[in-house]
Amino acid sequence: MERIVAAAQILVVGYLALLGVMAGGARLMPARVWRIARPSISGVVLIYPAALLALMVGQVGWPQESGLLAVLQIFAPYLFAPLLLIAPFGLFRGTRLLRGVLAICALVFAVRFMSISGLTSPQPTPGLPQLTVLSWNLGLGSEQAQIDRARPVLSARPADVVVLAEAYWRWIENDPAITALYPYRTALYWNAETGLIILSAHSILQHDVPAQQNTLTDRGRQIVARLAVHGQPLNFIAAHPPSPAVNFGACPLICYDVADRNAQIDQLRTAINPLLRSGDPLIVAGDFNTTSREPQYQNLIAGMQEAHHEAGAGPGRSWPLAYGTGVPDPMQRFFPLIRIDHLFSSPRVIPLQSQVDCTPSGSDHCAVWGRFEIHPTP
Repeated sequence: MERIVAAAQILVVGYLALLGVMAGGARLMPARVWRIARPSISGVVLIYPAALLALMVGQVGWPQESGLLAVLQIFAPYLFAPLLLIAPFGLFRGTRLLRGVLAICALVFAVRFMSISGLTSPQPTPGLPQLTVLSWNLGLGSEQAQIDRARPVLSARPADVVVLAEAYWRWIENDPAITALYPYRTALYWNAETGLIILSAHSILQHDVPAQQNTLTDRGRQIVARLAVHGQPLNFIAAHPPSPAVNFGACPLICYDVADRNAQIDQLRTAINPLLRSGDPLIVAGDFNTTSREPQYQNLIAGMQEAHHEAGAGPGRSWPLAYGTGVPDPMQRFFPLIRIDHLFSSPRVIPLQSQVDCTPSGSDHCAVWGRFEIHPTP
């Protein structure tokens, strides 16, 4: 940490010195020297925004699955933040090119990363059944810590169907208040890494845990269920593919390996595809450890729609919310940076609302909630 602070101090001092040279160079240097120095300084400042534009072109034309470039792709919006420090240099005379490049960067950011979702809310159709869904990765902490954070939320019956990932869930079966609210349940594993459970106020007609194939190190984390919602069948899948493997030592700068996650998403699609072809209503919910800026996301969402994109507002970021012990602590808070928790639905299940709840609870994930309208199969 001390090295990080020292490096930050050096960067701040260097930035202020460079800005000071640009501001006072005409007075502090001989005119001839300044005429030579100013373009050089402007050229140095221009390197980052020009490189950023080249990177954006590469991300659009040649998206990366793994490695450092894939990580930069995931966090691409935040790469524009240093431009706020570069912008003051565009106020000086002789920096017209810099101002033009910064304007192009602003346009690229607006087109790529400023969502227009949520401007108009879909209107419900009278007489059609609706269903609310909550997906929450409980993450972090002991079993008791998870119970303390989950029980108050579940006791308020936040949704008709609840998906809990990375969950110790056996306590729910012995909680009469929760079981009364959610009398139907189906679960997979029982630990804080792979535990997955569906809680439903509607009857579960059948459920299945598909055999996983082509995975490298992890067991499959998905449940395929069929619910009866107001007398109408609804296919429901809860899933939690593993996180990509990240290693800061074995590769240049960073290794980012998505092979196991992608293998499980490919297997998940073998369950999704026939359900989509059947035309029956389908909802897929969970922590997919995948952002919309990764190539595998297009495979994941194919033939479906995402609730946040269709009916949400704002960026919908869901991770990381916290770190550490799993107990709410202001000193362990993060600001969510990316959206990896999603609610998907087939074309006949229309998202009406979508929200992200980042209330501090000790989990490192925000909860995602959605309201859907179910159109019957013709």
